Amino acid sequence: QVLYVGIAGKHTPKNFWERGEFEDVFVNNTLLPNPWAASKNRGAPFDQEFYLVMNVAVGSRNGWFLDGVGGKPWVDASAFLAPGAFYQRVDDWLPTWGEGNARGMTVKAVKMWQEGACA
Repeated sequence: QVLYVGIAGKHTPKNFWERGEFEDVFVNNTLLPNPWAASKNRGAPFDQEFYLVMNVAVGSRNGWFLDGVGGKPWVDASAFLAPGAFYQRVDDWLPTWGEGNARGMTVKAVKMWQEGACA
């Protein structure tokens, strides 16, 4: 599941740790439980060690991309047919991916630091 958390703007704190109180997450109209809701630290779960995972992924079958919207060439319910349906439309999507280093994910730098003490 992908969760977008906007932290920029004049009405938001300066950084991720100060922001806290992240939005609820729903999957298939079901509210996912928040195991950190009872934490006294607003920055939870980022108040402890964690791993940063970065990847490039194509498509999904979890409802994130709605069927029949935006030219999506597969249907979520077609688990075994989805990859083939996607590839059959290669002439549609491949030109949108750019060339060389513009294709995929190019990471110039990643900076992570610990602000304050982790409890």
